[in-house]
Amino acid sequence: KSFTPEFLARTGLFMEPRGGEDRPSLFAERIMFPIANARGEVLAFGGRAMGDAQPKYLNSPETAFFRKGENLFGIEKAGPAIREAGCFHLVEGYVDVLAMHQAGVTNTVAPLGTALTEQQVRVLKRWTASAVLVFDGDEAGTKATLRAIELCERQEVSASVVALPAGRDPADFVQAG
Repeated sequence: KSFTPEFLARTGLFMEPRGGEDRPSLFAERIMFPIANARGEVLAFGGRAMGDAQPKYLNSPETAFFRKGENLFGIEKAGPAIREAGCFHLVEGYVDVLAMHQAGVTNTVAPLGTALTEQQVRVLKRWTASAVLVFDGDEAGTKATLRAIELCERQEVSASVVALPAGRDPADFVQAG
C-alpha cells in the first residue's frame, strides 16, 4: 500500500528490515489477539507462537497510548460482567480468558504477558474490590498468585484463590467440564 518506512516503524507491527528484504511482520506465524481498552478501542496486539518459536507470547511494543502494565486482556468484554458479578476472575493468558468467557465466566481478564501490576489492580478496582485468582497449577502460577494477593491487599481488594491441579491451567479446567 506504499506506506512509508517511518509509518510502518511507528505501528509496532513490523521489525527492522534485514539484508534488503521488506520489513518482516513482528507477528509472523503467530495467532493474533487484539488488545482493547475498556471502551473496545484496539490499542495493540498480542501474538502466540505457533509451534516452538520463541518467545511464546509477544505483544506490540509500548507506545504513548499502549502500556502493558496499565491494560488488561479482555477488559472490553469483561467490564460489565465484573460490575454485575461483583468480582473479577484473573487468569494468566489470552487463551485462558477466551476459554473462561466461552464457559460463561465472562468477568475474566488477564495481564498482558507480564506479571500483574499495581496499576492493573487499580483499573479493576474501578469495577469491584473483589478478586478471584485462577492461575496455572505450576510453580510460576503459584508465584504469580502470591504476587497478585500482595498487590490486591495493597489496593484493598479482597482476593480468593482457585488452586488448580498440578500442570493444569484455567483453559484446561473449564474445557474438561
